[in-house]
Amino acid sequence: MIFYIILLNMIKVYIILSIIFIMLETIGIYNDLNGLKKASNNVSNSFSKLSSGKKNLLEESPADYHIAKSLEERVNTSEIAMRNISTASNMLSIADGSVQSAINRLIELKKEAISYNDGSTNSSQKNALLDRMNAVGSEILDTLNSSNFNGFDILNTDSFEFQVGSDSTDKLDINFDISNLDLIFSEDIKVDLAIIMDNSGSLGEEQVGIENNLQNLVNELESENVDLALGLTRFGASLNGGDPIVGELTTDTDDFINNIWNQNTLDGSIEPTYDAIEDTANNMEFRVGSNRYLMVVGDENPDQGDSGQSEALTAINSINGKLIAVTEPGFYNDFESITNGSDGFTININDDFSSVISEVKNQILDSAKPDFLTQIEDNLSILLKLSQKIGRTINRLDNKEINLSTHILNTEKSRSRIEDIDFAKESMNQMKAEILMQSSTQILKLRMNSMAYILKLFG
Repeated sequence: MIFYIILLNMIKVYIILSIIFIMLETIGIYNDLNGLKKASNNVSNSFSKLSSGKKNLLEESPADYHIAKSLEERVNTSEIAMRNISTASNMLSIADGSVQSAINRLIELKKEAISYNDGSTNSSQKNALLDRMNAVGSEILDTLNSSNFNGFDILNTDSFEFQVGSDSTDKLDINFDISNLDLIFSEDIKVDLAIIMDNSGSLGEEQVGIENNLQNLVNELESENVDLALGLTRFGASLNGGDPIVGELTTDTDDFINNIWNQNTLDGSIEPTYDAIEDTANNMEFRVGSNRYLMVVGDENPDQGDSGQSEALTAINSINGKLIAVTEPGFYNDFESITNGSDGFTININDDFSSVISEVKNQILDSAKPDFLTQIEDNLSILLKLSQKIGRTINRLDNKEINLSTHILNTEKSRSRIEDIDFAKESMNQMKAEILMQSSTQILKLRMNSMAYILKLFG
């Protein structure tokens, strides 16, 4: 009886121990399954990172993900800007080719202009030379106007805007204006007359005298088929501390007489006449191929500013102009080097202004003539400045391209450090995860076999 009781107790202990073992094995299997799942996920993550070359920042570090995407956007926009720079460079190359061709043609055209001015050239030969110059001028304009890129006229449009950086404000405006070119050669005389008027208090009668006789000057010059433009420079006015105020030339002579001339004042004291001559020559925009006359009206010592006779003469000669000095006879010597050096002349300011204006008219008609060499030089100056502008823009684009390349490289490095994986490190992580997954599988297999053995005993 005691034996059966002991046996029964032993069976109970065995059953309890088996149940405990089964429970422990079940917990172990559960842990092994979790380990296997984790190892499997690690292997999957490693495969995913190795295949894409990128970290899973959206889950691992959202802040880094945002930074990486921002850097990626800057790289993309910078690469587009690089393409825009390439497009702009191509456009500029086309424009530069057309401008260089036009410059070469104009230089060749100077031969015809020199032949036209030869005293031995008869009228029929001059007409033939004039036809030749106009034909070449038309061809030059055709060349410039046909400079085309992607359906757009390059040299005959308002402007082009290129995005040349990653920022919205980083833009390049390209504007090549050739509207000032005048390649129509005509025997009609073109005259630009800039009146440089003293605005001090002692010149009231002189201002009125010019105003009363300007219309006669205009009428008589236009009756001789002179294409006239008038401009006003005021000096000595208190408005600008006595410094010259240079206006614009206009072919609207009525507006000049009735409105622009009325800008003159009588409130000045300092009279920097040489400064006014120099500033007018340098800053007033004279028409292409015009005969240029600067008529200065003053009754005081002209040397009251920063410039002297030599600076004034250099400025006038730079525009191939002539000085008409209407002043006191006592100051003739102060203008002598300028009038002699520019084929100009002096007039007594005390004369009646009807005779003063008549003398101006006669001198203009005697000296003004079609000046095709000056016209060609003026057109050359416009094209040479345009060529320089194109060259500066190309250099700017080249520097911008270098800077953008450096910017893209550095930005891409920063993005890569944040977003791209370390392949060697990630390969080691993959191998580690695979080993862990294999060992977890083997351990799980052993636990399952042990569980099966114990379950057999209950069977």
